[in-house]
Amino acid sequence: MGIRELLTDLKNKEKKYANIPKALPRITSQTSTWIVYDTVNQESSLRPLIERLADAQTVSLRGEAPQYKLDHTQLESLALKHKQDLISAWFFMKPTDRAIFRKRYYALFRILGLYQWIDGEIAAQTDHLKRIIVANDHAGISQIALTAGRRRGIETVYVQHASVSDRFPPLHASIALLDGQDARDKYAAAGPSDTKVHLVGSAKYDAYLSDPQISVLGEKVAICIGHVDVDHADFKALCTALDKNQTPFCIRFHPAVGDEIRKSYAAHGWEISQPETESALDLIVRCHTIVSADSNILLEAILLHRRPIYLSHSQRIFDYYGFLKNGVVERATYNWREVLDLLEKPFTAEPFRRAAKVYQDTLYTDFEGRSGELMRGVLSIDNG
Repeated sequence: MGIRELLTDLKNKEKKYANIPKALPRITSQTSTWIVYDTVNQESSLRPLIERLADAQTVSLRGEAPQYKLDHTQLESLALKHKQDLISAWFFMKPTDRAIFRKRYYALFRILGLYQWIDGEIAAQTDHLKRIIVANDHAGISQIALTAGRRRGIETVYVQHASVSDRFPPLHASIALLDGQDARDKYAAAGPSDTKVHLVGSAKYDAYLSDPQISVLGEKVAICIGHVDVDHADFKALCTALDKNQTPFCIRFHPAVGDEIRKSYAAHGWEISQPETESALDLIVRCHTIVSADSNILLEAILLHRRPIYLSHSQRIFDYYGFLKNGVVERATYNWREVLDLLEKPFTAEPFRRAAKVYQDTLYTDFEGRSGELMRGVLSIDNG
C-alpha cells in the first residue's frame, strides 16, 4: 500500500460509513475502579481483585455480563476520526514500519475504533473514575483502556497474567504488579518506563498452593497442543504410544486450534480437556506430568509440583520464556520418542521448582499462596 492507495481507501471508507449510526454501548456504572480483560487467563489473574472489589466495573469483550457488543462497522466509522493521523504517520515512518503498517492496516480500524469508544467512556466518567486495572499491557482491549486511561490522567494498574518474553514492549502503566524478577528484568530491558514495579507473585495460584494436598500427584499425563509450528503427526504418535502403553492421558488444545484438528484427535476416543469447562490449573492438579511446547503451562506445572516436559517441534520459536535456560524444565525434547524416554526416568521436582522462583517471587517465602494479600496491599485494598 502506497500513499495513493491509503488516501483512496480512507475516502471510500468515509463514503461507506457516512450514514452509520455512531452510538455504541455505554458503560454506565458510577464506580471508581474498572477491571478490564479479554481472555480467560487474564480474568483468572484478576479474579482475586474482582472478588474483593465488589463494586468495581468489569469491562470485557468476552461476552459475560456486562456484555458489550461492538459492531464492526460502527468501530470502523469511529476510527475515521484518526484519518489525518494515519496520513501523517505514513510520511514519517521508516521503511520497516511501513511494511508493518501495510500488513496491519485493516486491523487498525477496529483498534482505533475501540480506542475511540473506551476513551469516550472514560472521558464521561473522569469525575469518579480513579483507577483502571488490566491484565495485559501489549494487546487487546486491556492495552487500549490502559493507554486511554493514562492519557486522561487515570491511575492504571497492570497485573501480569502469564510469563513474559524479551520481545515484550516496555511497561507504560502507573503501577505494575509482576510475578517475579524475570518479568522485571525483561520489562526493564525493553526500554524506558516510569512504571512503579512491585513483585507480588501471582494470586491465581493462591488457592492451589494453600491446599495441603497440592503435592499429591494426579494419575494422568496432559498433552498440551498449541497452534504455531506444531507437528500433529508427532503429537498423535505420542498419544498412540501412551494409549498402547495404557498410560492415562488427556489432551488440551490452545483456544486458537481449529475444530478440524480437534476432531481428528477426538476421533480416536482420547480424553479432551475443554478450556470452557476446566481451567488449566485444575487440569494440572489432576495430572503428574504436563507435556507442552513453549507455553506458560510448563511454569504452572512446576509451581504446582508437577513435572513439565518441554516438547519443541520448532527451532523458530524456541525457549521463548527462558524456562530451559533458567532450569525450570529438564531439557528439550523434539519428538514423541524422546518424551517417552523422559517419562521412564525418575523426576524430582524440587530443584526445578526452586529454579522457578525467578518467575514467581513468593515461592519459598511466608507469602507463598498469599499473593492476593500482597496485591491488595500495594493497591490499598482491604485484606480483611
